[in-house]
Amino acid sequence: MKTVQSELAASMRKNCDKTAVKRGHTQITYKELDLTTDLYAGEFLRYKQYDKVIIICDDKINTIKAMLACLKANKIFVILDLYAPVKRNINIVNQIDKYFIVTDSIDKCNNIISEKVEKVIITNLENVESVRNDFCTTKIKYKADSPCYIYFTSGTTKNPKGVIGRNESLINFLLWEIREFNITSEEVFGQLTSPSFDPFLRDILVPLISGASIVLRENDNIIFYPEKFFRWCRSNNVNVLHITPGLLNSLCCRKKEAENEFKLLFIAGQKIMPGYVDVWNECFDKKTLFINLYGPTEATLAKCFYVIDRNRKYESDIPVGKPIINTRIFIIDKKGNICGKNKEGEICIESQDLTYGYLDKTLNQGRFINGISDSKLKMYRTGDSGYLNENNEVVVTGRNDRQIKINGIRVELDEVEAVMLGEENIVEAAVIFNDGRLEAFYVGDAQVSGLKRYMSQYLIKSCIPVRFTQLMYMPLNINGKKDYKTLKNLNNLK
Repeated sequence: MKTVQSELAASMRKNCDKTAVKRGHTQITYKELDLTTDLYAGEFLRYKQYDKVIIICDDKINTIKAMLACLKANKIFVILDLYAPVKRNINIVNQIDKYFIVTDSIDKCNNIISEKVEKVIITNLENVESVRNDFCTTKIKYKADSPCYIYFTSGTTKNPKGVIGRNESLINFLLWEIREFNITSEEVFGQLTSPSFDPFLRDILVPLISGASIVLRENDNIIFYPEKFFRWCRSNNVNVLHITPGLLNSLCCRKKEAENEFKLLFIAGQKIMPGYVDVWNECFDKKTLFINLYGPTEATLAKCFYVIDRNRKYESDIPVGKPIINTRIFIIDKKGNICGKNKEGEICIESQDLTYGYLDKTLNQGRFINGISDSKLKMYRTGDSGYLNENNEVVVTGRNDRQIKINGIRVELDEVEAVMLGEENIVEAAVIFNDGRLEAFYVGDAQVSGLKRYMSQYLIKSCIPVRFTQLMYMPLNINGKKDYKTLKNLNNLK
């Protein structure tokens, strides 16, 4: 049975002299990466009482090394963003048990871990080379059904929801992408995703398993400067990107000349608007493939794909396509019946390659249910609305609940409301997504500047509303619930 570890090991042996990771003048070969992560894994194995590792590194190279070492040591890894709101990180840490922390910046993460005691902290990864290497003398049996990571998504309370990844589900997706799009050791991947979001797995493991190279940015802000970004891509021979539609569109809207070096652009994280494709077509050579990927964290990276027709004029929603291996997609109505073609319902993913679900198992009820074609399989109810078109392609039309995506990051509108209500001067709060931005309404005496400061302690920047409106009272619908439609119309009239 193939595992992530077995495929990585084979690639490390085969491509030992090739560059695995590059950043500026720093280059790490597969052999160097393999030896270093062996040492880290040996250190991790010393702590047998802990099955989880929280990685909080400032240097992305150290994050990659720590993640690979966790896989080798058969530990479950949780990657945190050192610069995310402190209280969000504390909320995540408080949900984890049996863990130790790996960091290269102990001073910067002290405020995250101060509430937890009696945990092992490795403060300097480079010092690991001085310890004995337990990894080389330990025979570890890797299992396809082992949990291997936990990533946290937006939750309906202040606490983000942890999702437990499964080894076989992960490797099956990685190998599918490599084979489906003929990814070879000649490719060079530009790495864009934050390590604290699960598409980072795709960014790192697809190239490493295929023997390709990963290029990291020296300056993360380069994505805000299209000319510099594409110059960085050209100078490093980058020909594959995993990228969100919003970022790609922002880069292309301010680009004056076409690019012809790219082989594959995997686009995921948001709905692709028809007008985007027209902009991209002008920016990239016709040989570049645009692949629309779809799938929530709970389903393991992506479960549908669609190769965008570069010669087609899209007038309406662009499909997310057909399911990948080991997957079936069902559109069901509110009564649980399967919808016919062109009839909108909830998108449900039935697959042997789902995750294990939520860390808080009570959240699985109603979301992970028995499969339709095979009751032995699980099916995940995405909360996305959509339909099957005439070509049996899945088309996503929106959300059934109050979860949206901004720049590829999942945002639960109810979570933003819950944080607002934690501010002592807020009596009532409502948050909507309107014209591509978050807008907040509140009843109470809070000042907007103070409210923003308070919310920034719990939420990442993209979750902070750009507009705040103070109300005398909160409008309610006939059911006595907050009337979001009225609120949206209220701001549209202004």
